Amino acid sequence: MAEFLHTMVRITDPERSRAFYEALGFRFDRDMDIVRDGQVEAANYFFSLGDQKSVLELTFNHDGRT
Repeated sequence: MAEFLHTMVRITDPERSRAFYEALGFRFDRDMDIVRDGQVEAANYFFSLGDQKSVLELTFNHDGRT
C-alpha cells in the first residue's frame, strides 16, 4: 500500500514562509541544503503537524526559480 510522505511547496521568502506556517500550527523540524557542483542550489525546510513528522517541505531555490 502507498504511504503519504509529505507535500512540497516552492517558496520565495523563507523567513516569511516559515512564520506563516508556524502561525498555522506547523512546527519547524529541520532544514537541509541541496548542494550541486559545490554550490548550494536550494534549501529545504521541513515541518511537522501534531504527531505527524515532516508533513510539509518548503523549498527555496537560490537561483530564483519559483
